[in-house]
Amino acid sequence: MKKKLKKMKIDLKVNDIVKILAGDDKGKTGKVLNVNRYTGKVKIEGIAIQTRYKKVNPYAQKSAKTISQEEGYIDISNVKKENNNESNSN
Repeated sequence: MKKKLKKMKIDLKVNDIVKILAGDDKGKTGKVLNVNRYTGKVKIEGIAIQTRYKKVNPYAQKSAKTISQEEGYIDISNVKKENNNESNSN
């Protein structure tokens, strides 16, 4: 029997600006595209780019291959929410 996953309490929402704290993209900032509260991972625009190779028709002799690049998920512990409201810091 599968164990039921619990939702994590995450302070990030879609369209928030975050800074990367660890990994290959350390120091970069980006906008949150997707938040997975069950696995604790986020997808950020322009960060953790992954290349996908797909065949259009696997049964054809010379099938065309498509190459697409899309953002991958990174762990929530590797990002920090940026505070862009300087008027609130007074």
